[in-house]
Amino acid sequence: MATPSEECFMQNPLVIWIDTFRETNAPPIQYKDISTGIFLTNVMSQIEAQSVHSKVNTNISDVNARIQNWDNLIKNIKAYYKEVLQQILIMRLPNVQTICRDPEKDPSFEELKKALLLVLGCAVQCERKEHFIEKIKTLDIKVQHAIVDHIKEVTDDTQSVLPINPTEQLDSYVEKTLNHLNKLIIERDELAETVLELKQEQEFYQSQIEGKSSLTAVSPEKHHLVVELADCKAKVRKLRQELEEKIELLSDVMDELDDTKSQLGKIKTEVSIMLPCLHTSIYIV
Repeated sequence: MATPSEECFMQNPLVIWIDTFRETNAPPIQYKDISTGIFLTNVMSQIEAQSVHSKVNTNISDVNARIQNWDNLIKNIKAYYKEVLQQILIMRLPNVQTICRDPEKDPSFEELKKALLLVLGCAVQCERKEHFIEKIKTLDIKVQHAIVDHIKEVTDDTQSVLPINPTEQLDSYVEKTLNHLNKLIIERDELAETVLELKQEQEFYQSQIEGKSSLTAVSPEKHHLVVELADCKAKVRKLRQELEEKIELLSDVMDELDDTKSQLGKIKTEVSIMLPCLHTSIYIV
């Protein structure tokens, strides 16, 4: 039976929208269809068959199977934005560990909304966008308005995406890119510091457990330390994943900034060469 939190999540406009991808006469999607990553992988294959590069695991027997599905799904989404839509995702990506290890807790619902938002961005910018937009028009008017606002988040909002090919003045584009770069550097440094603190905490719990090795296996004190250590290790894994993603994103943005600066330099050089000729032409006329 669904929890109140699950029921609330399933009424979210993004969930109502993603339900339009189910086959005709198929029953409405369930929370587990989304949380396992199976349904969203199917949606991505409908958006672009070639965007799904690995087979989805439909036999979800443990958390590792869910993690595998979500790892592949997020990689496919990132690749689609970068290679097909020519956009770099700036927003913080859905946390796979949170979704897969605590699928029925509130933080997981928030991470799933991020995933749905990213899939929405793919759908309304792909070659079949007219088809998917028509489906949006069949929804309740309030849901439509909410979906339109979400579309703006992943198409117009420079806090979420950054186009690889600038669609505005290069000076303005460079300024925005530098702002993103500074933000990413700060986030990277904060994550690195947190990982270090948790690593030290993990080592402390490990030393405490080893120091109490003479305690019986059922000792409450030792059991508490083991639980704390396991929790600490999970946090370290989660933050290391985020740190790796930030470093990768930082590298992409820096590469794009270098390319844009190069383009800007070439344009300025061309302008400086053309100006004297232009002045001469005006003088002759």
